[in-house]
Amino acid sequence: MQDPARYINELGVKLTGCVDPSRSAIVDSNYMVMLGFETFFFADSANMTKFMDDIPRYSGGITDPVSKERFTLNKNSPKSEFLGSTFFFASELTHGTFEKMPSMYYLPNYKMLPKDSTETESAIQ
Repeated sequence: MQDPARYINELGVKLTGCVDPSRSAIVDSNYMVMLGFETFFFADSANMTKFMDDIPRYSGGITDPVSKERFTLNKNSPKSEFLGSTFFFASELTHGTFEKMPSMYYLPNYKMLPKDSTETESAIQ
């Protein structure tokens, strides 16, 4: 996604923190972590640090960039860094595929549309 914080704020969506769901997340790039195609927001920098110290515990489902499969991350899940982004994989097979051509899988094959777009309505139906 090009600018998730701006997009979420445009929609007026309120988020809870993934580390401490009793607190509201701050929807701002300073309190945001992107892992592959997923974006996480936090109530404060301490919660963001806690998340980064134990990503599998707090991340929930992650999308494999090659297979597009949602899977539960664990401490042994293969991962790669590409252009400053971290990607996790459901298997060594998809990890190997990514490593051969990371630019092919770096971005998802979709874009977020403005909230007033008629294309949004037709895409949902």
